[in-house]
This record gives sequence, structure tokens and C-alpha cells, in this order.
Amino acid sequence: MPPSVIGALSLFILLLGEGQLSAVVGLIGTVISGPGLLFVGAPIANSSSYPMALLLSVLFWIAVGFVAAFRATRGPIAGWPEFWREYVFLWLATATGAGIGIVISATRIGGALL
Repeated sequence: MPPSVIGALSLFILLLGEGQLSAVVGLIGTVISGPGLLFVGAPIANSSSYPMALLLSVLFWIAVGFVAAFRATRGPIAGWPEFWREYVFLWLATATGAGIGIVISATRIGGALL
């Protein structure tokens, strides 16, 4: 659920915002919520590959949910707080990796990224 909210807000910022700040915030938010976008080369690649990237991202987040649920239920007593603790840990790891991917892309491409 958090990735979908961040993705929707980022898309909203990209569509309604003007200028470099909205572009940076929108790009970072959409890539963090949809890590499959980096896999297909967003934002430089052809946008026809974005639906497949979004599908891959959804499948990725479902897998993250399963891993978080598995890790949360290792103990004898498990509840939503344990799940969300595991999920947020995995989400932060994914967000860090996506952020590193954006930095690498910006370094390799230069000013053409934005």
C-alpha cells in the first residue's frame, strides 16, 4: 500500500508540477514506488515499456509482502506491528537501491536526465 500511495502522489506531482523540483520529486517517487521502471530504463527509454515495468513492480511488491509476512510470523506471536516493521525495513532497502540507481543514472547521463 505505501508504494501505491507514493506512486500516485508522484504521478500527480509530475502531471501538475512545473519546473525542475517537481520533476526531481516526481522521478524519485515514481522510481521508488515502481522499481521495475529502472529495469526498463525509465525515464529515458520508450514509454511503451512502462506498463510491463509497472506489472513487474506490482509483482515485486507482492513478493516483498510475502517475505515480510514470512519474517513477521517467525515468532510465536505475530501481528500487524511485526508485519509493518518487516515491510518498512524491506521498503527502505528498496527505496535506497532505487535512489542509488537514480544517482548512477544521473551521473552517467548528466543533465539530460532532467
